Amino acid sequence: MTSARRQAAALGRRVWPRLRRTIVVAWPAALLLVVPLFLFWRQTVGGLTLVPYDALTADPVFRDALAARGILRPQNGLLADLVFQNVVWKQFAVDALSRGQAPLWNPFVLGGLPFFAAGQHSLLYPPTLLFAWLGVDRAFGWHAVLTLWLAGLFAFALGRQIGLGRAASAFLAVAWSASTLFVANAVFPMIQVGMAFTPLILTGIAGAARALGARGHGSRGAEDVGGPGGSHWNLPTGRAAFWLTITALATAATALAGHAEILYYAGLVAAAFAVTQAIGIGRAGGVRAGASTLLWLAAAGAVGLLIAGAQLVPFYELAGTSHRTGTRYADAIDWAFGIRQLATFFVPDFFGNPAHHAVLSLDDLRRVSLDGDAFWGGGWGAKNYVEAAAYIGVLPWLLAPVGLVAAWRSGARFWLGLAVAAAACAFGTPLYRVLFALPGFDQLHTPFRWVFVLDLSVLVLSAIGFDALARSTAGPRARATGRVAGGLALGLGAWGAIILALAWALPHRWTSLVARTIARDDDLSRTIAAHFTGADVFGSYLFWSMLHLALFLTISRLAVVILARAEAPGVRRRGIALAVAAVALDLALIGYGFNPAVDPALADVRPRAVRFLS
Repeated sequence: MTSARRQAAALGRRVWPRLRRTIVVAWPAALLLVVPLFLFWRQTVGGLTLVPYDALTADPVFRDALAARGILRPQNGLLADLVFQNVVWKQFAVDALSRGQAPLWNPFVLGGLPFFAAGQHSLLYPPTLLFAWLGVDRAFGWHAVLTLWLAGLFAFALGRQIGLGRAASAFLAVAWSASTLFVANAVFPMIQVGMAFTPLILTGIAGAARALGARGHGSRGAEDVGGPGGSHWNLPTGRAAFWLTITALATAATALAGHAEILYYAGLVAAAFAVTQAIGIGRAGGVRAGASTLLWLAAAGAVGLLIAGAQLVPFYELAGTSHRTGTRYADAIDWAFGIRQLATFFVPDFFGNPAHHAVLSLDDLRRVSLDGDAFWGGGWGAKNYVEAAAYIGVLPWLLAPVGLVAAWRSGARFWLGLAVAAAACAFGTPLYRVLFALPGFDQLHTPFRWVFVLDLSVLVLSAIGFDALARSTAGPRARATGRVAGGLALGLGAWGAIILALAWALPHRWTSLVARTIARDDDLSRTIAAHFTGADVFGSYLFWSMLHLALFLTISRLAVVILARAEAPGVRRRGIALAVAAVALDLALIGYGFNPAVDPALADVRPRAVRFLS
């Protein structure tokens, strides 16, 4: 071998391990960017805008001017808040700052209103700079991609911090960031951001608690955690200081996002998580260790709120003048989910979808246009699609029981309790009355938003189950639970496939069955008749929604069975890949096309009345 070849070989031996480590570290981040870019590629690299200027067809002033451009109805009229509120807020802030003025007061609404104090403009949240850099129309799409990517990264970090492997953490991250919870809430960027940072707050709490607890065991950490002597009350350094800083910054980012309700809910979840972490440390290291840990975690949260004080203080003053103050519990609870909403946890389009304006006929596969859109649930007691967004895919629901059994003694009980409490609040049980007694809670009219805590809890349980099966650490009971879950999915999928096959072969019988079912309820009949031209069209729409469920029940069952029964590492790796791909594809198919993708030139439409007033 020549000298040059020996040098090249030596260089390869030095570089390849580093490159391999870089790939291992970077692949989750790259994977977590793929799905958001797929969901929003038209609103980013595709040159269109997420701002639904076509929703201005609902305004009589703009209707004729848009009709002249060929715009007769919006792609998704439910997301009109983006054009009536968010784009105006962002543009007003950008214009004011470009003139060197602080956007404290908005003179354009009534006789003027406080602007900065309201907070939902997210002006102090650092990525809001995108709107000044890219322009408001372009920035909304990239902001959504960034938020979903951060949501995935932070969920991945939470998985790693609570002891999950990289594959399980990636599963958690993909399911969390691509869920309808995030995709549908692109209309509310401030809510998206608040939800995205919640796992990072929990990550910081878990990391800080572990580092702070080390000083109670004497071995490591006098110098790393608590300083000389390892006193419980010394100023934390090293890893403890790092994770406390992460907790503070994540809390500050959640606050600066500008949605007080999400901040309140995230704070309650973080407090519950911190208490459980402190109790665990107290049992292992004594009461002093547990108490000091809880105080340091509380201090980190308080520092985060102080960092965001420039926004929170004026908001607090403004909130005192809100018309919502003093809302009665009986009125607030009316905004909770009803029992019918359970259907959308498994079939997100069960009550229709406001972005669907046509149905593929079951009779002849002909595209049948609708006068409006396919969303009919609002007239039959269901929440609108954004408020009800809760779909996390089929597979997580099959894996969550496995996680519960596999880690019952090591953390799963907290996530189960959190899921039960969140569900109780979202569905308006008496537990919500307890929370309603908290300060400021009477201004919150949306108990259904606890669904984001429910989804996060279920996903963490499912990731724990995924990890136990993927790393072969699941005991016999957990594996048996996985087989039962797989069998249940097989049974439901098989029955669904049989029914759908019969519907495909005998579409008239299917239509007759759907028509008889609808006729049993007068309200249901009127509601569906307002959106679909007949039972055959509604039956076709329902068919395709149920087909999606049956398909992913089958795929998810296969993934669970492979993970639960595989002994060979190669087979397990295929099961892992199938599981991650299944949840990503499931959520991508549901989320794609929901958000507007509009020609940004529509922003320049100026009706005659607007030109006159200008």
